[in-house]
Amino acid sequence: EAFTRDAHPGIPLPRAIYDGCRFTQLDFSGQDLSGFQFIDCQFEDCSVSNVKLLDACFRDVHFLRCKMVGLHFEDCHEIFFDAQFSGCILDLSSFFGRKLEEFVFTGC
Repeated sequence: EAFTRDAHPGIPLPRAIYDGCRFTQLDFSGQDLSGFQFIDCQFEDCSVSNVKLLDACFRDVHFLRCKMVGLHFEDCHEIFFDAQFSGCILDLSSFFGRKLEEFVFTGC
C-alpha cells in the first residue's frame, strides 16, 4: 500500500503492522510510533524527526532521503530492527548499544 502526502495530509497513522508499504513525503515529526511494526517498507523523502520509537519494529526497511533528527534507535525493538539509510539526515540521532555493522548507511 502507498501512503503519500496528498492522500494522507497530516493524518497520524493508526498503530498497526505495515507490511510492504511505501511512505512518500509524509511528516511523522513528533509522533509516537511506539509499538508500530514496519516490515519490508520504504520511507522516501519523509520527515521522521523527534519521533518516539519504544519497541517499534523495523524489519527490512529502507529510509531514502529522510530527515531523521533526534531519534533514539536504541528504544526500538531489540531483535526486529533491520534498516538501510540512504541520503538521510541523522543529526542528533542515537544508535547506542546497536551494532552499526548490521545497518547500511549510504551518503548520510
